[in-house]
Amino acid sequence: MPKETIIIIAITILLVTILLFGLLFLMTRKKQKPTIDIEWLINALGKDNITNVGLTNKRIRITVLKLENVNLELLKQETRGIFVRGNEIVMTFLDNTEEIYQSLKTLIK
Repeated sequence: MPKETIIIIAITILLVTILLFGLLFLMTRKKQKPTIDIEWLINALGKDNITNVGLTNKRIRITVLKLENVNLELLKQETRGIFVRGNEIVMTFLDNTEEIYQSLKTLIK
């Protein structure tokens, strides 16, 4: 086998190996979720208005003292959706549901 053929085969194998490792790296790395500024949520709900926070099926349940003090329009704009029943608001978010829940939970303690 000529030397040129062996060199071409070796370079091809090297390039394929590098390509495979690159693809594996891209597929296995975790996508970082964007961080969220929770201040808008606190302003919309009213910090002293929140009495309870719960997490159910990637939804955040928040019980408030007075629903009149909640800016529902702002919540509608900034979330995937809100559901209101009595003094309980259930919100869905695209990302960071657990992070938002933990932040709210620490604020009402």
